[in-house]
Amino acid sequence: MASQYSPLHFFRRVPNNLLSRYFSERNLSLGVDWQKLKPTEMQPVLDAFEQLEDSQQAEVEGEFQDINALAGEGGVTALVDEAAFHEDENFTEALAELEGFHAKVMWVFLEKPLYWRGATMFLHADNVSASFWKRRNDLPKLPPHVKDSDIAALARAISGLFRKEGRGKNCKVEPYRRHNREYFFAYPEDFAQLGIEWVSNTLKTLAVRGR
Repeated sequence: MASQYSPLHFFRRVPNNLLSRYFSERNLSLGVDWQKLKPTEMQPVLDAFEQLEDSQQAEVEGEFQDINALAGEGGVTALVDEAAFHEDENFTEALAELEGFHAKVMWVFLEKPLYWRGATMFLHADNVSASFWKRRNDLPKLPPHVKDSDIAALARAISGLFRKEGRGKNCKVEPYRRHNREYFFAYPEDFAQLGIEWVSNTLKTLAVRGR
């Protein structure tokens, strides 16, 4: 299971060379000497990180929380499964050379971005409580329909179902394959909800349509 996210703990768990690469690829200079820093001396990194603009911090923290969420046995398994779908025969060997879940997951995030979306979806599916699943054993034994037209038809059907409740105006369905099983992740538009969020140094009420 992944640990609870905090910036300082995250910086300590990810190797310096991968942290340096992450910030470099986003053209974010923290002004620290990564080669001289020890894993336990990450306070200067945190101090420099907190000096970034609010929008930059928010974007980086969003990605770091996603990385942290996959930094566990289940997340790495999901990444390996997605790599297998892409027939990446060297993936498992490359991961084995890295020590620690955070190092493995950060490396994948930087080196194999194509695998990221599918792996996060698989991990989500693996962690859905059994009480939310509704198993059906009475469906006809036919090959799954996963053409673009079939996916669009499924999205329209889900949208039509939720529109009876005054929501679901839009719906997107994403198909993924894992171990010869088809996964369909649906995102119907929900009711608009008001939430209180910090925008720069001002607390504002914002309307957001959930999914």
